Amino acid sequence: MKALQSKRAKAVLADPEARDQLRSFLATRTGRPAGHAAGVRAELIEVQQAGGKTLRVQPRVVAKAA
Repeated sequence: MKALQSKRAKAVLADPEARDQLRSFLATRTGRPAGHAAGVRAELIEVQQAGGKTLRVQPRVVAKAA
């Protein structure tokens, strides 16, 4: 698995609660076929940032990059 390098990914992984939400999402979604959860909206992961801003991320599993 490749490590995520974006600023958003680092913010999610730095927040313990958001990291747990992402881990839970991956544990329940990883083994399923892509079309299995069609029409089902993924949960939102929210991270409180400095300055009172809220970062909302909607995770999804995508095909492996080459």
